[in-house]
Amino acid sequence: MIYRYCLGLAITLTLAMPAQPNSETFPLQGILPKEETGAIRFLEEHPIYDGQGITVAIFDTGVDPGAPGLQTTSHGQPKIVDVVDGSGSGDVDMSEKFEIADNSLTGLTGRTLKLGSDWKNKNSEWRLGIKAAYELFPSSLVSRLKSERKKEWDKKQHERSASLQAKLAEFDEANPSPKGDKKKARAEIQAKIDLISTLNNNFNDPGPIYDCVAFYDGKVWRAAVDTDEDGDFNDEKLMTNFRTERQWASFGKQSMMNFALNIYDDGDTLSIVTDVGAHGTHVAGIVAANYPEKPELNGIAPGAQIVSVKIGDRRMGSSSMGTGEVRGLVAVLENKCQLINMSYGGPTQDPNDGRLTRLYSEIVNKHGVIFVASAGNSGPALSTVGSPGGTTSALFGIGAYVSPTMMEAQYSLRETMPAIQYTWSSRGPTFDGNLGVDFTAPGGAIAPVSNWTLQGNMMMNGTSMSSPSACGGIALLLSGLKHQKQEWSPHRIKRAIVNTAKQIPNVERFAQGHGVLQIDKAFDYLVTNKNSKDHDLRFVISNRSQGGRGVYLREAFNTDRAVSSTIVVTPTFHEDEDNAEKVAFEMRINLECNAPWIDHPKHVVLMHGGRNFSIKTNPQSLTTGMHFTEVTGYDADHPERGPVFRVPITVLKGEQIETSKNTHWSKKITLNPGYIDRNFLQVPNGATWADVTFTTSDMDGLRRIVMHTVQEIPGQSFSESGTREYITMRDNDTQVQSFEVTGGRTIELAIAQFWSSLGKTELTVNATFHGIKPDSHSLHIDAARLVTQVDITAPLGTEAVDPSGSFKIVRKTIAPSNFKPRPLTDPRDSLPSNRRIYEAELSYSFSLSKKTTVTPQPALALEDQFHESWESLIWMLYDKSKRFIASGSSGSRGSSSLSKGDYILKFHVRNHELKHLKKLKDMPLNLDLKLAKPISLKFHNDPNDAITGGNGFPSGALGGGNQTRIYIEQPSPMPTEASTGDLLLGSISYGQSKSNLIGSGKKPDGFPISMRVPPINKVKTKSSGSKNNKKDKKPETEKLAEAIRDLKVARLTKLHGEKNSENFDLIAKEILTVDPDYLPVLVEQLRRLDGETNRKKHLEEIITAADVVINKIDTETLAKHYGIKLNQDDDIAQAERKKIDKKLNTLTDALYRKGRALGYLETQLRENKDINADIKKTRVLEVKDKFEANFSELQKWAETKDDKFDLLHIRRENMHGRIATALKMLNEKIKRLPHDKKLYKKRIRLLGELEWNEWVAHEKKWQILRFPTKYQLF
Repeated sequence: MIYRYCLGLAITLTLAMPAQPNSETFPLQGILPKEETGAIRFLEEHPIYDGQGITVAIFDTGVDPGAPGLQTTSHGQPKIVDVVDGSGSGDVDMSEKFEIADNSLTGLTGRTLKLGSDWKNKNSEWRLGIKAAYELFPSSLVSRLKSERKKEWDKKQHERSASLQAKLAEFDEANPSPKGDKKKARAEIQAKIDLISTLNNNFNDPGPIYDCVAFYDGKVWRAAVDTDEDGDFNDEKLMTNFRTERQWASFGKQSMMNFALNIYDDGDTLSIVTDVGAHGTHVAGIVAANYPEKPELNGIAPGAQIVSVKIGDRRMGSSSMGTGEVRGLVAVLENKCQLINMSYGGPTQDPNDGRLTRLYSEIVNKHGVIFVASAGNSGPALSTVGSPGGTTSALFGIGAYVSPTMMEAQYSLRETMPAIQYTWSSRGPTFDGNLGVDFTAPGGAIAPVSNWTLQGNMMMNGTSMSSPSACGGIALLLSGLKHQKQEWSPHRIKRAIVNTAKQIPNVERFAQGHGVLQIDKAFDYLVTNKNSKDHDLRFVISNRSQGGRGVYLREAFNTDRAVSSTIVVTPTFHEDEDNAEKVAFEMRINLECNAPWIDHPKHVVLMHGGRNFSIKTNPQSLTTGMHFTEVTGYDADHPERGPVFRVPITVLKGEQIETSKNTHWSKKITLNPGYIDRNFLQVPNGATWADVTFTTSDMDGLRRIVMHTVQEIPGQSFSESGTREYITMRDNDTQVQSFEVTGGRTIELAIAQFWSSLGKTELTVNATFHGIKPDSHSLHIDAARLVTQVDITAPLGTEAVDPSGSFKIVRKTIAPSNFKPRPLTDPRDSLPSNRRIYEAELSYSFSLSKKTTVTPQPALALEDQFHESWESLIWMLYDKSKRFIASGSSGSRGSSSLSKGDYILKFHVRNHELKHLKKLKDMPLNLDLKLAKPISLKFHNDPNDAITGGNGFPSGALGGGNQTRIYIEQPSPMPTEASTGDLLLGSISYGQSKSNLIGSGKKPDGFPISMRVPPINKVKTKSSGSKNNKKDKKPETEKLAEAIRDLKVARLTKLHGEKNSENFDLIAKEILTVDPDYLPVLVEQLRRLDGETNRKKHLEEIITAADVVINKIDTETLAKHYGIKLNQDDDIAQAERKKIDKKLNTLTDALYRKGRALGYLETQLRENKDINADIKKTRVLEVKDKFEANFSELQKWAETKDDKFDLLHIRRENMHGRIATALKMLNEKIKRLPHDKKLYKKRIRLLGELEWNEWVAHEKKWQILRFPTKYQLF
């Protein structure tokens, strides 16, 4: 799964105070940098071009509508014009309709709702919903609230506990040797103390749970949220869709979480829009914050307006799953935004490809919206730009750099340096040859953040900050053009910026792209060339020979020879352009390149439809290392306008590795802050891992060193084929890093000193490649074979071999139980040109026999590249009571520890093609269960030993170039968690880990291994029978009569309901007429009366029926039988024991039912207010006495604390006033039966009897979460 995540980091700074007052002026421009991009110069010259008239969509974690600096523009207009939750994580199901006669109704929380006195509902139809705060709030806010609320909670519990302890001490002083009832009284006090302790230890704050109400007022849908949980909506703000009235509210002073509302699907869905992190507010502040009283805190374009689109999904932490972006594009068009900023991104296997990329390109190329996005924070190695910012041609991909002023104001460095690219800023080129980073901008800022952080502003850095810095600058450009009534296109703007950007000295092109954008110079360029129509054309570059958008040679097999490439340049007009313009278009191009290793033609004539030309790259004579150049095309008639197009050419010349020495590669490096030492090594064929040793010399203090490796492996993103490690080193320190490699392909080993780690570092780096190569990279053990063999070789040199491996996961494949596709009809899911989006929901059921860690992986989510073509791919997991347990998409992010029980998993996916969704109808769920005990594999060097369990594989050395065969014993026994057909997953390593080896000694993480669980033969043991068996001598007529009677009794079990009472009585009468004492019928009569639905209506009858059953059982015979030791070899005695056991079960069941009925009767009498007090007292005592006598009788025959009878035991403790004792027992039962709703109701009642009212309220809230009426919306 390719997750897109926010690309910014919050930084807390500790500033040292000077010993003496310092009169130096604070570098205000470094707080939110503007000078570096020319924004200040531009605004000084054009103060009214400050973003006015421009609307910027912020695709991010959401923007706080109440944040400082984001209330109004510099011209007094509303700053935020729309707020949208694209992720859907704040959606509330409001589809249920309610009608009321008065002004109140019962909310879904159970609270009585008092509706707003001035609300005007056109049709008296109300929509109700419910939402838990902790499903809305970001995890950091939830943590703060839980901590703060727990302090108040603990205070009350400590007071209660102290009071009980004092009461116990007082009791002990008055009763030094308690006996009988006194002893029980003391035990009850102690039970209360223990209960408080247990409850507090298990306390889990459910958080606020809000009632939601929506209705149609005749013009628009309106909604409100009961933010203070009191049921009274008169003090709540009634709102409609944010864009209509721009209203927002708050969840209170403690949380300081502000929110907006949108109502969709004709009232069926309420979207509560909160932010899922402060990141989005910070980004919006960089773009357009406006502080009239503190202009130094202003964003780049304080006159611009903002549309907030939350793409971060709360259920996925804050990652985006595609749905938010698609809905965001709809919001962009609805609000007529000119700009988008997206400070999100992640690795991709397919640059500039996929459905989302096509939609991004459409919003730019068709609708003219400029899309600015982060290039990524995955540097310093090359080819680490993320999607979509660094990989999509239509977008502006922004890198991040830090200026000296920023170093002073933001980072408080004791010494500054020249401007430098941040170490972590992603670098190009993309794997398909594009430059990757278009230009760069300041990557840090102190800007406003959400109110719930309890901060007015915060320092953050990342390409998440450089992107809005660039976006804000472009907003200034557009504002100026709009004021001058000059039209623009994204391509015109990009060309102006690229051709006027300022190069940072000593910073690579792959890092800074074309340089730091210069707003003032770009604006001048736009004004100068406003009549140049070709500036609105999109020049598409493609490499017809090698594929991609440039020339990228990095492997030995294409850098040791000349490479010819056919480059196609296609001038692309807007789809609405007049065909006559296309016919008339012709441009004479001069081609230039200053690199002597490139052969190219000097001229080409372009026309609509495109032209191609051939270039030849000659890397043979190049030195090892990185080489970059461009073939640039200039308009021959207007060369002063700068390049019309550029063809990027990159060659990474790898260094051959000498494997005959112990250390294969060695280098002494001198590092300074921000310096990157790039090394390109041709990984030897057969290598599977490498050990790199870092050694420092004498130096002061600590250094932060970054080691970053990347290989280009087809089908993998840079994150899958590379390793990045941050290493802290001291003087004369040695550290070793081991990582997996792929032999035969070039690896970049980038070694950098982190930009803010001051001081010079002398570093010695040694690298050694290792190879223990199996004949199968992924080994599958065939259960049909007794032995599995694998051949391993040591291609590079002698390696220590000592195989080890285990299975740690069992994968179960589950078919869907339900598949529900449907079209999405709400406007937020309607793409331009009436293109409809469809969704599908698949349901899967599974059971766990014991507690384990589970990783659900729907088949579609297993393949990373699907994220680019499908949206959502989210699963949500529920227990059998519909309680939400966890959510995820794939991989370790979705792992959950689950208890024994039944579960439902729902998987959600969206696509614009219904036929594609329907192909997922039978898509399986892969459920990975962590084995309680891993299955260790056993290895041998002889196949017979693998069968007989003989000698294991001897560890030893495998000479370079030699091969050996390893035999793997069939694993046995199979784990109890596994069933036939399940897949066991694990890893196997062939190398030897020894303390005297430098490095890992074996390939990190090993090689994958799997095995399909074979059929398990369960041998059934037959009974030897008994010599004493006698044939049944009953006549056939008697056997037939008994069989008919048994069928009638079986039928009685299905006629317990009130509707079937007549038939039940008829059949029962038929049997009892023949045999009045026939016990099974008497038992069924008792069970019918004691049914769940009408039990409390028939208590006296139940007691009578139970007595009838009890009296029919000869208890003396039972007692005698159980007093005799049973001969286990006597089959007749065993059969007789089964009959007696059945009678005993009937007896104890009747006693239990009678006791329960007596208990309910006692409660009814005690709570009945219509009975004379004296009569009530007498009757209650009579019933209690009967209850006690019945309970004593039950105790003779059963352990009343067993699961079958413990509720009666709990009731007895409660009846005797030992409420805490009863609660302790009940809590233990709840642990065993966590989904029994009735047990929790009993717990609430007992807590109420203790008058622990805060615990009653706590439990009632948890009841809502434990037993929801519906599943959550996707």
